[in-house]
Amino acid sequence: MGVVKFPAAAACAVLILVTGCQKNQPPPPAPKAAFKTALDTYYQSHPSCVWNAPQQLPIDLDARHPDPVRKQQLDALRKAGLLDVRIGDKEVPAQDHHPRHRERVLEYNLTDKGKSAWSADAAHPDSGNFCVGSPRVVSIGQAVPAPTRSRYSVSYRFAVGPLPAWAEKPGVQAAFPTLAAEKAEKQITALGNLSKTAGGWTPSAIQPIFIAPPPKTTS
Repeated sequence: MGVVKFPAAAACAVLILVTGCQKNQPPPPAPKAAFKTALDTYYQSHPSCVWNAPQQLPIDLDARHPDPVRKQQLDALRKAGLLDVRIGDKEVPAQDHHPRHRERVLEYNLTDKGKSAWSADAAHPDSGNFCVGSPRVVSIGQAVPAPTRSRYSVSYRFAVGPLPAWAEKPGVQAAFPTLAAEKAEKQITALGNLSKTAGGWTPSAIQPIFIAPPPKTTS
C-alpha cells in the first residue's frame, strides 16, 4: 500500500490550525490560594500597630511647642491608661547657629497596663509599638500578571480584629484613624506585589487603602 501524500498547502493549513489553537489558549489562572497563604504568612510578622515605625522610650515632646497631632496621639494613649507623662529636660546638641542647650520636654513612658500592650522591637529593646493584631486576608481580588507571570500586582481585602479594649476608646480612634477603619473587623482593601521565588510567593510594596469616613452633617 502506498504512502498518501498531502499537498504542501494542506500541510501548512494543518500546521497553522494546530499552532494557532495553542497560541489562543487562555493563560493559566492566577494561583489566588497561594497568594492568600503568602500574604497571611507575611502579616504574621507584620502586625497592625498604631505607628508606622517603632518608637523609642521615653517618647519626648517639646513642652513649650508640642506638635498637636503627636500630642493628641500620646494623650489619647495616656487617657487609655497605656502611658504616663512627666516634665523633664533634655540636652539638645549644637546645630546650625544654635549652641548646645537644654529644653523642657514632656516624657511619656509605659504604665504597667501599657507594658502588657507594648510590642518591643527585637533589634532595639528600648523601642516598640502598640499593636492590635495580625491582619487576616479575607479575599483576593484582581491579579494582574507581569509578562513573565513570575510577578503579579494583586488587590485583596483584609480584616483586623477584634481590637483590644484600649483601641476601641473613642479618643484613641480619633487620634489614630487607621484603628477606626479596623474596628469591628471591617474589611480593608489593599494592593501589593507577589513575586515567585524559590521559597514560594513573596509579598512586597504592600499598601492598605484607608477610606476616611464621610463628614458629619448638621441639621
